Amino acid sequence: MSKPDSQLLAIGLSSNEVSFLSLTHDDVIAEIKQCNSKSDWGLIIKQFFVQYKISNKTKVKVVLDSSILYTSVQLPKNELLTDEELYGIAMYKDFEGVVKGNVADYTWDYYDARTGKNARPQQNFILVPKQIIAYISEIINNLAVLTSVTVSELAMAEFISLYQYYSVNKTIPTTPQKYVNQLCIALYMQPDRDLMMFGVYQGELCYSRMLRGYKPLNTTVLSDYNDPLLIKLTTDILRLSDDFFTSQLGLPPMSKLLILIDSDQSEKITEMLSNNFRRVVDVIPIGATSFIKTPTTYSICDNTQIRTIASKSAEFLPLYGVLKEGLLESEEN
Repeated sequence: MSKPDSQLLAIGLSSNEVSFLSLTHDDVIAEIKQCNSKSDWGLIIKQFFVQYKISNKTKVKVVLDSSILYTSVQLPKNELLTDEELYGIAMYKDFEGVVKGNVADYTWDYYDARTGKNARPQQNFILVPKQIIAYISEIINNLAVLTSVTVSELAMAEFISLYQYYSVNKTIPTTPQKYVNQLCIALYMQPDRDLMMFGVYQGELCYSRMLRGYKPLNTTVLSDYNDPLLIKLTTDILRLSDDFFTSQLGLPPMSKLLILIDSDQSEKITEMLSNNFRRVVDVIPIGATSFIKTPTTYSICDNTQIRTIASKSAEFLPLYGVLKEGLLESEEN
């Protein structure tokens, strides 16, 4: 077993499962266990720690699932409020009606949202019940050292930024390096779930949205490049890229489409989309997916560690993102 300080450990939490990702110099451990509710988290996490002999000095990062455990809201930026006030009761009125119950029962963090030049500055707030944070802290700190709690969208943005860097430099950075100055749109889909789209630029999550109506990508046999479902998806992506990212936010045109789809048809989906877009398309094989053809219009991830993690489940990619967080920095920094 590697020394505790050489081990990177992230845990993903949702209402029905706990995911565990451990990285050392020699090994990758990625496992998911089902649970009935969050009351089972402590027992399952303890089982992981005992099973893999995790030291009580190991630093742990936690990623919360988006569908159950937190609320996000975008509000106009109030330049008159200090950081202390933005974290305090000055925000209570803004959050009323956004969360269930009493605002005082929630804790939150925030970050600036990217807006157009003529638009009023906005901030994104993420609110989590204090009870959940306290519960997580108690569980982890009784076993190891909790260093951070984040949410799945931001963790996925970290992963996408890291992969952008890798696809250009063909190496995962070990010390802080500059973000790649490209707009990447990623399509992320797990079995029996809706398609998620992420837009990431210089480490910023500019867009995340669930796109309904695309579950058939997992089941329907796609015909060819002109398949109606793929034509609709192509149109949706181009409209977002040209109308929203470029026209409204003033970002450069989309330079990369990243495919993270756990489907038996992911090879066909990637090939068809790459022909429809005529732009750089990368794919990371997810789960048991195997790519038979030698691609001519797109690229397949060739990083051994990323492919090993992705072969377990798409759910481990945001965990990998937070474990590598901090290795990229913006031009301003």
